[in-house]
Amino acid sequence: MESKRIAIYASVSTDTQTTANQVQELKEVARRNGWIVVRVYKDESVSGAAAKEKRPAFFKLLRGAFAKEFDLIAAWSVN
Repeated sequence: MESKRIAIYASVSTDTQTTANQVQELKEVARRNGWIVVRVYKDESVSGAAAKEKRPAFFKLLRGAFAKEFDLIAAWSVN
């Protein structure tokens, strides 16, 4: 069975928050599942409600998805 290639997307909306814990946890999920992390995208200090053009990493993530650069996207949820 071939390993899945994944992209990680992390985002925080204020400059007092960090994406480091999100990336660390998502990399651990990838490791446990045997997935290969091919790219990490991070938007910092940008509201999640902002248009994709104002979230540069999210915009690059979408382009990568359309180009089939990875099989899965892993993102953090606080809910």
